[in-house]
Amino acid sequence: MGTHPHVVVVATHGQAEFSRFWKVVNQLSARWYNKRQKSRRGQVVSQRMKSPLIQPDGHGRHVLTVMRYGDLNPVRAGMVRSPKDYPWSSYRHYAFGEPNPLIDDEPEYLALGHDPAQRRLAYQHLFGIRPATRVVT
Repeated sequence: MGTHPHVVVVATHGQAEFSRFWKVVNQLSARWYNKRQKSRRGQVVSQRMKSPLIQPDGHGRHVLTVMRYGDLNPVRAGMVRSPKDYPWSSYRHYAFGEPNPLIDDEPEYLALGHDPAQRRLAYQHLFGIRPATRVVT
């Protein structure tokens, strides 16, 4: 997003360690941005980071809901017409199989189908996107 990032992260070392890590990311991002803009603005993201815990529900619905929320955010903000049009989203990875070295497939995503093609179609379906059907006349 233009003012803040949305990420889904597995914090394997706990919340406190993740908060320390994110503080460093925020500081380095601010340093890079301010240098690029020739500014001394301070932090780029000035609001406190919200980091709600994604609750396991046994069905994977919560993490998929969070992933969908993040991928639709640029659409809701009016930045793009479709989640596929936002270059810093995970949508193209999950919906079309576009390689992204920053993304490890979520187990809940992997459970959407038996093979990559099934998973991609199922992920698109979460967004109300239906594959084109061929009409035979």
